[in-house]
Amino acid sequence: MSAKKKLSAFNTLYSSGQYLDAASLELQEKGDGEFNQSYLLQMLQAGAALRYARKYPQSTELFDECEAVIKYFNEQLFISDAGSAIVSVLVNDASLGFRGAEYDWVMVNTYKALNFWKMGKNDLARIEFNRALDRQRRAKERFAQEI
Repeated sequence: MSAKKKLSAFNTLYSSGQYLDAASLELQEKGDGEFNQSYLLQMLQAGAALRYARKYPQSTELFDECEAVIKYFNEQLFISDAGSAIVSVLVNDASLGFRGAEYDWVMVNTYKALNFWKMGKNDLARIEFNRALDRQRRAKERFAQEI
């Protein structure tokens, strides 16, 4: 299924409240394999859908994987920025894959906090809310000139 059709199918399921089916669609793409940063978008969407389906532990597990991808991208940032810029100019931005944006990282921690809160794990929720606030602070610093 093409990426646009798959996204449209996810959006249709998600917007009609069929959260488990929407998550399943995204998880089919990701598969059960090892950590793979190329499926970040699918993990984010499936995690959000599972959260709305009230499958908090499964949602949190996916958001944990998203954080592993964040860490991977942050570690690779200095190595790959120059190469990515060259590929972007020579080929196409789409060839770089989805890396997410600062607001995605803030939302990962916010959703994890809300999941923990719903599960009655307030101490873990507080940690995730603090992480979300720290990510917001770092985003503000990064974009200070634009702001």
